[in-house]
Amino acid sequence: MVRIRFEWTQIWRILQSYFNAVGCSSNTTVSTFAIDSLRQLAMKFLARDELAHFNTQNELLRPFEHIYKNNPSAVIHDLIIQSLRQMISARASNIRSGWKPMFGVFGRTATHGSGALVENAFSIVQMIYDNSFEVVETSFVDYVNCLVEFCFNYDEEVVNSSMVLLKKCARGLWLEARAVAVSKEEHPHQEKHLVLEEGQAKETAIVEEDEDTFFLKWFPIVYGLSRVVIDSELPNVRSRALVTLFEILNGSGEIFESQYWSKIYRVVLMPIFEDLKDPDYKRRDLTTTIWIQALRLMINLYSRQYHQVFYAQTDFLKGLLELITLLVSKKSENLGQMGIFCLSQLVTKNGPMFDEERWELVTSTLETIFEMTTPHEVMVLDTGAPPTENGEGATSATVTTAATMHKFDFQETVTKCAVHLVAITFVKDMALVDLSLWPSSSSPYAAHHLSASSNSPQSQAQQGQSERESVAGPRSSTSSGAPGSDHAHAPVPQSPALRPRFLHNMPTGLRHRWLECLRKSYRFVRAFNDNFELRHYLYKSGQIQQMPNMFKQENLALTTYVSVLFDFYRQFGDGEGYDAEDEIQAVLEPLVQESKLIVARYLGMLSEPTKYPKDVIVNQSQLTIMVLRELQRTPIWWPNAAVVTSSSAGGRASPSSDSSSQMKHSQQQANGGHHQAALDADKRKYQGLRKELPDYFRLAIRLIGVERTDVRVALQEFMGHVGELLVLE
Repeated sequence: MVRIRFEWTQIWRILQSYFNAVGCSSNTTVSTFAIDSLRQLAMKFLARDELAHFNTQNELLRPFEHIYKNNPSAVIHDLIIQSLRQMISARASNIRSGWKPMFGVFGRTATHGSGALVENAFSIVQMIYDNSFEVVETSFVDYVNCLVEFCFNYDEEVVNSSMVLLKKCARGLWLEARAVAVSKEEHPHQEKHLVLEEGQAKETAIVEEDEDTFFLKWFPIVYGLSRVVIDSELPNVRSRALVTLFEILNGSGEIFESQYWSKIYRVVLMPIFEDLKDPDYKRRDLTTTIWIQALRLMINLYSRQYHQVFYAQTDFLKGLLELITLLVSKKSENLGQMGIFCLSQLVTKNGPMFDEERWELVTSTLETIFEMTTPHEVMVLDTGAPPTENGEGATSATVTTAATMHKFDFQETVTKCAVHLVAITFVKDMALVDLSLWPSSSSPYAAHHLSASSNSPQSQAQQGQSERESVAGPRSSTSSGAPGSDHAHAPVPQSPALRPRFLHNMPTGLRHRWLECLRKSYRFVRAFNDNFELRHYLYKSGQIQQMPNMFKQENLALTTYVSVLFDFYRQFGDGEGYDAEDEIQAVLEPLVQESKLIVARYLGMLSEPTKYPKDVIVNQSQLTIMVLRELQRTPIWWPNAAVVTSSSAGGRASPSSDSSSQMKHSQQQANGGHHQAALDADKRKYQGLRKELPDYFRLAIRLIGVERTDVRVALQEFMGHVGELLVLE
């Protein structure tokens, strides 16, 4: 051992191959003797410190790894593990480059070993972390890779313990970064960020990691967990690795620069969805569950790290929206619904922080979703041509129609319609739910569609049943609540107040594009429902047992469209300045047109009741009630409220010579004047809809003969307010 290291290196080049050959001998006695001799030699060599820039230990211990790989004997494997344990226990403080072959042996044991051998190997890895982790600095990547290999083992306890160690490694790195930050507290150039966690604001000093620290310490951890998520064969292991990965990113992400986040996004997160981008990939339930779980965790990550990282770039948001679009594009009802749920989660948590550029991305994604879930293919079917005198036209049409129907996938159309219904519900919740009632981490849409995340085939079938009925055939919609029924029995507020909605904060042009999505959806299904020839042709084709329709989608789209129009008009009125013309064209004109058409259509159905199914007439009555209720909610219908309030207040004040009574009476008159001024402003703001009042009144008069009680109640309330207004004017 007194020879210089250069001489030992030359000698070992000859001896190494010899130890490799003898250690792989099929004779257990010979191979055992070789390993024992190799252990004794290594123990003597590890007694000396390794000089910098030398890897003598690595060369000396490499035969252990070679023998373990090429000798199939379990006895030899156990002997090697015990030899390495002895060396680590006695010489851990002197080991430098020798860690690499050791971790190579442990990693191979994790993936190819079983039973007690794996437990022994992992116990050594655990011992290294507990007792000698500070000396593993030079081989940190190898240690992390070894833990990742244990995550692929089939022993659940070993897997869970390995992930715990990975989290501890990340925690240690974060504490090191915090220690550096604390040591620089007195420096005036220290950079500070606002960190938002669980709704609480706190100022935390941040020292961003340099490139070497990120790629040699942080990146192996997150990349290794990503490998487990993608390649593990155990569902529980994949899910747990995914959760562990995002726990590390959420807890330590503020110390990463934006360029490192780009690397994480491209190399760590996006490969999880690689199969999602393959159109020919045959989905498995396990894979789809991981996709959905990963996407939701990415949205949570985006929300938590927005202020530190994502406020200055849109690449991560673009990636999220692309993944949502891919989920919706798959021919799967469950994936499509969960994609829209993820979009709702993304907008709900981050919408108040979005600027115009980000709202543009969200709006474009919404338009894409509406377009791809609209079954345009059903409207281009050739239903046949009229026959000519010699019958050639009929034969040609029959052949063409058969070929067209052969390519037509009716089940795909049903799936599109089911997902489209969820998209309309998403817009409804975004547009009509009071923003002040929404918690920061959830939305009413999430609670309403939570069952979509169920993995049970029974729950998925029950969930999709009602949406499938929208195309598969008519059913009585009154039992489940007709469109507009939430307005039908709601009390009319006597002093309406404008409440903040989610879409009120959007730029005007983008807000109108959301309206256009609803309008196109309604127009499409209306055209389909009115095309009796096409519906009858689909019924006769044999792909469905009853006449298809999209009544449910039509009612939902129209109800949402008109309700959002009224809400926008109550909030923005006729518009001001440059927005006035846009508001009139995008809101007021379609509002007046559609609301009048709803009432006129209901009157037409009442004049020919035998021509329409009973449930269609009932749904149309609910739409009519909705229009009457929405009109009453518009503040312009109460122009004399200030006068009544002022006069009643004056009547209660008894005459008195006391000066305080006079002052109180003067204050009441002043308040009444302010109230009247506010109402006059509302008059000017809603002047466009006010001009249409006589037409609404004429339509309402024609409803007097309706026998339905709910319609008569709504009509009575409407006529009372509008009649009073017309008489006073």
